[in-house]
Amino acid sequence: MLQEVSAVQVDQEPRRRWFADECFDLVLWLSDPASIVAFELCYDKRSLTLSERIRPHWERRSPDSQAAEIKRTPLGRVATPDDQARVICFLASADADFVTGVTIDVTGGQ
Repeated sequence: MLQEVSAVQVDQEPRRRWFADECFDLVLWLSDPASIVAFELCYDKRSLTLSERIRPHWERRSPDSQAAEIKRTPLGRVATPDDQARVICFLASADADFVTGVTIDVTGGQ
């Protein structure tokens, strides 16, 4: 996980801080100063998920190469930024208050 001291703080609220550095697009870190519990969410832009970030490389590939990549993805399609954003929004919401210490792959099953 990204260390707080290695990132640039982008925004700060009393319990919610957003960071970014050369490795991560964003980190949401929630902490109650009176508690030993902290929540950290890292979105890794180096992810190998087929998404908009690597679409230019995708578009240069042959149709056969694209079809082979999609075939390897159990959901049978290319990921969109919204696919990843929905998971980030869930983890940042109160619905995920009891989720701890887990990595969630947003890869379409790759």
